[in-house]
Amino acid sequence: MVSSLRWCLTVIIIYTFIEKSSAQFQYISPVPGSIYHNPSTNIILKNGNLIDSLSLTPGLFTVVGSVSGVHSIRVTLSDDQQTIVAYPATYFADSETVNVSVATGIKTSTGLVLRDTAFQFQTHPDYYFNRGYGKRSYDLDGEIPHKAYLPVDTRTDSSEIPLPQFLITDNGNEYPSRVFYYNFKSSGEQDTTDDYQFKTILNDNGDSVYASYDNNTGIDFKLNNNGYLTFFNGYDSSFQMMDSSYHLIDSFFAGNGYYADGHDFQIFPDGHSYLLAYDEQIIDMSKVVNNGIDTAHVTGLILQELDKKKQVVFEWRSWDHFDIRDSYELLHNHADIDLVHGNSIELEQDGNILLSSRHLSEVTKINHATGETIWRFGGKNNQFAFINDPDSIPFYYQHDARQLANGHITLFNNNKQEGIPASVKEYALDEINKTAMLVWSYVHPSLDSGAIIISNAMGNAQRLPNGNTFICWGYFIKTAQVSYPNFTEVDSLGNIVWEFRFTGNENYISYRAFKFDWKPCGLPVPASLVVNSVTYNSAGLSWAVPSFASNYEVDYKESAAADWIVLTTFNNSYLLTSLVPETQYDWRVKTICTAMSDSSDYTPVEHFNTLSTGISSPLSEKFSFFPNPTKEVLNLDYILNKNSPVNCFIINMLGEIVFNKAWHETEGHHLSIITLPYLNKGIYLIGFKTEGQEFYKKVIIQ
Repeated sequence: MVSSLRWCLTVIIIYTFIEKSSAQFQYISPVPGSIYHNPSTNIILKNGNLIDSLSLTPGLFTVVGSVSGVHSIRVTLSDDQQTIVAYPATYFADSETVNVSVATGIKTSTGLVLRDTAFQFQTHPDYYFNRGYGKRSYDLDGEIPHKAYLPVDTRTDSSEIPLPQFLITDNGNEYPSRVFYYNFKSSGEQDTTDDYQFKTILNDNGDSVYASYDNNTGIDFKLNNNGYLTFFNGYDSSFQMMDSSYHLIDSFFAGNGYYADGHDFQIFPDGHSYLLAYDEQIIDMSKVVNNGIDTAHVTGLILQELDKKKQVVFEWRSWDHFDIRDSYELLHNHADIDLVHGNSIELEQDGNILLSSRHLSEVTKINHATGETIWRFGGKNNQFAFINDPDSIPFYYQHDARQLANGHITLFNNNKQEGIPASVKEYALDEINKTAMLVWSYVHPSLDSGAIIISNAMGNAQRLPNGNTFICWGYFIKTAQVSYPNFTEVDSLGNIVWEFRFTGNENYISYRAFKFDWKPCGLPVPASLVVNSVTYNSAGLSWAVPSFASNYEVDYKESAAADWIVLTTFNNSYLLTSLVPETQYDWRVKTICTAMSDSSDYTPVEHFNTLSTGISSPLSEKFSFFPNPTKEVLNLDYILNKNSPVNCFIINMLGEIVFNKAWHETEGHHLSIITLPYLNKGIYLIGFKTEGQEFYKKVIIQ
């Protein structure tokens, strides 16, 4: 009995030790056993814990293709310090099985050892067709003839190209902000009228804030979550990002051999972004449905997350989670089938992902940690009981599923059924008991002659800060010669408070439209705020130069004080003096843009602590400066171990001295401000000489 008890305790202790000293992966991409992968795919592993980067070695990975053979591997850790990304040195072959083995040895930051794992996946068959450049995005749901890839207008002066004509009506109760849209034509190739596509920002009253003509570059034009402007570029299938000066500053492409689709792009302040790609495969549909085409071109969906280095760190594919027969598209006797047609991505408050799939009439919640499905809302696999929704089909071929601050889900219900009007719906979901209560909805009142808005494709609904809802009706079918609105803003009671329609004969529409509190007078990027050279009675502050800045307001105070001390400066730096020793201070900055009579919001409040008067720096000579980059002013921070002549100079890349200043200084710690002459933008060297030392550092002139 005692011996048996000891044996049981030993087993329990050993089992507990194994469980505590090892762990496994909760997310693997490619999904084990999956098919149809591009030969250029990467390999992604997540355990859910922080990873010890020193434990990541290529020798732990064995990757062998059944055709391509053994692959050497480069392994990196993403910026979240949790996601392991492995890149084969060469692409896999088509039509091969790839076996991946990861040996025991990767450790978490707490020392937990990850157990070995092995899996396999298959690359897509060896065939070729044009997968490129977001074609389906420009087919606009595959249902509207549209002049994609239009020739560039021969006029070189865009001011000669007419802006679309429009009419705005309002009652004064609209949310005061700016309207964003990108117009294009809803008519087909037979239409020879002008098609001038503009990324546009308007005031509520129709005054133009910004308009940029470029056919094929502007779908989903919006102010994104990171505070920058983004839109889809149909020429190279990328999403482009502009700053508040409307300068292009970045581009984002799908990874792993896919081409980004233009339906949605979400990017966040941490630099992570989410996009969609459409993946066309040749499938024998005769094995799936009766009268299926044996060489059908079937399009699935790819959802990717990119980290701030633009590595694919999360990939979700419809091939791994949806059945072909989930789609409402016709599968019989069809050679070209768009199964899923994803059209929106939403990162929920709990960190998981909402995906709207038009051709499934479904909103899917995806576990961001594992890639598994949490629930399916709508469509053939609906898991929710609808409450208070009178429609027999609550939503059909929808767009733009979004989560509100209160947790409710809104969507634009295209309701692609003959004679059924489009609507906007808001649901309160009980994710435990799987109920969906309709708490708000809107259908536009009948237009002239009883016409209704039937939206065949596109569209979105945006809840505004004051509770109003801003609606883009997308591509609507005109059933009568009446004036159809393109955008409508309604209050919570459904009263129309603002409405917009294109009035020309071009039949312009917009895929989405938005209202944003857009302030092009740029806020200094919070991450650029730096405190330099803190002493017992001084501190140097600096920040990056934002768009349109003419000068700055710098506020500071003792943290315990109620009132701010307000200063102004034309430079992106300021030296605070006469501070109290051993005291915590708060500070913040806002931009003043004189040209547009505007100012930014304040940056988040930053803090620093002054030193004690008893603390002194050792008198070994040192030199530093701020800000960097700079434009007109440099703050020099240096220590001299004796009285000495001082020489500061700047050298260009040709070795020429373009600035030189000399003076005498006493022993000790000094802060000096020098004003620079006009210098061309670029990289320079700053030199600093004393009687006993020379220092050289790189400086960037903006």
